[in-house]
Amino acid sequence: MIILLLTLIVVLAVFYHAGKRITIQESILSGKAIQLFDSLQIIDSTINLKTFNERIKFALSIIVDFSKEKDLKLLVRAIKKGQENYLRLHPDAEFTYSQSLLLDGVSNLVDKRYITGRINAFFVRFCDRKMDEINKLKTSAAKDRRRREVDECLHICRQITQRLGCPEDAEALSEISRPIFS
Repeated sequence: MIILLLTLIVVLAVFYHAGKRITIQESILSGKAIQLFDSLQIIDSTINLKTFNERIKFALSIIVDFSKEKDLKLLVRAIKKGQENYLRLHPDAEFTYSQSLLLDGVSNLVDKRYITGRINAFFVRFCDRKMDEINKLKTSAAKDRRRREVDECLHICRQITQRLGCPEDAEALSEISRPIFS
């Protein structure tokens, strides 16, 4: 009997937080919002192509889940709660460009211009790092390996931007990498 009463108290405590009723759906959505804030921070800072690609896909899958939510007020509350919890987990965090866009609305993150912009920003970071590595290397073979890595990354990024229907952004990527090959 005591165990049943304690279980009931714990279950009720889950549904009430700081005097506000929190639904299971809001709790799930706010958890996904935290994951999305984390992914967006990584998207805006990584120089690893595999990590970037995986986080873009993961972020888009969360955004698709958000788009299925019919109660927009619930979604806005959940994102706000996710933001609060994210900032509790990362008290020194400064919001990145993508994280700020999320606060303005989820639809901003599915715009193909946003996605191609993030690809371009990633590729600039990637090329800057590879250029630094090339400048520090002594052997031609090592420098050529780095150039091949840039070429492979360029190819993948161009494919993605072309699939999104943005051929001009694919061309811009070539311009970003031009100094590495000259």
